[in-house]
Amino acid sequence: MAAALGPGRVPRAPAHPAALAQLQRRVGNRATATIMARWNRGTTDDTGSWPSASGAPEPAAARPRGAATARPRPAPPVDRLGTPRAVPPGALTGAGQDSAFMIVSNSQAVGLDWLRNRSRTRGMEIGVTTPPVGSQAPDYDPGITWDPATNMWYCRPVLLRQHDRGRNESGYLRAGDHETTDMRTNRSGYLVMSDAMAVLARQGEMEHVNDIRYAGDISIVAAEDVLVNHVCGQVFPAAATQTAAEQYVIDTIGRRLTQSLGSRARAKKLGTDPMMWNDRYRGLCELSRKRDIRHWHDFDLVKTAKGSMAQVTRVVTTNDTAINQHPSNQVILYRDLP
Repeated sequence: MAAALGPGRVPRAPAHPAALAQLQRRVGNRATATIMARWNRGTTDDTGSWPSASGAPEPAAARPRGAATARPRPAPPVDRLGTPRAVPPGALTGAGQDSAFMIVSNSQAVGLDWLRNRSRTRGMEIGVTTPPVGSQAPDYDPGITWDPATNMWYCRPVLLRQHDRGRNESGYLRAGDHETTDMRTNRSGYLVMSDAMAVLARQGEMEHVNDIRYAGDISIVAAEDVLVNHVCGQVFPAAATQTAAEQYVIDTIGRRLTQSLGSRARAKKLGTDPMMWNDRYRGLCELSRKRDIRHWHDFDLVKTAKGSMAQVTRVVTTNDTAINQHPSNQVILYRDLP
């Protein structure tokens, strides 16, 4: 005796010679094998047509097309991006978006000699924000289904994965009098990071963090919003071929992205392929380097005497320092992507 079926399940499609032969004549052996495999999985997320108890497929034409299937909106992904932290000098050693930037030595002492030479040529950066790692774009399954009653294909897409902006680190030299050693003279001293300079350094690193968030907003987040609000759960118009049916989905994504981003050029740059969305996000994040390349986050060192045995070097701004002057939407631009 057959076991009772659980909610939302259907009997597996039995060998039904007449229906199977008709299916093979219409779409071929390979497509028939794909369709039968979907039937046998027995889940409504994979297909829109179910085999009846007799084994013959139920026609999908009876269902309303173009109407959204009731689906709860997925919970927002966990945000793993870092915010700027005040850190001691040693915590910044060898890190940063600019590989030339280092605060050398150990957690007790800052080597001023290298910093002084660097500040003569382009200024010194006293903060670090790393690009995100572990990011991913949203993805979907087109839910392609063949309707044997009409010999037509249609799509009812399903969201497979949500976006993830990834994780990163952000830090800046904390305020205080940091013990130093001048490598040329071997004299001890202090690197003075005032409260005002520490606040400015934090704001500079926050600009990088905001750039990364904005890059996500106009790429992987915008793409997921389109999938959730306009694609997944929708039953798209039927077409004579599988390719034509999937094109309805692709065209909808492109059209909605154009509306979301406010520009056909931006939407074209992002594209409609989920395989490319994460690359676009990472590329946009890299544009935050413009703030460093253009010296907007540069600081300088000013040396003053302090007694006969010690020296004081203060962190100050330069003529190029431009923090809180360039919002993310003026820095992270699709037109600057290769």
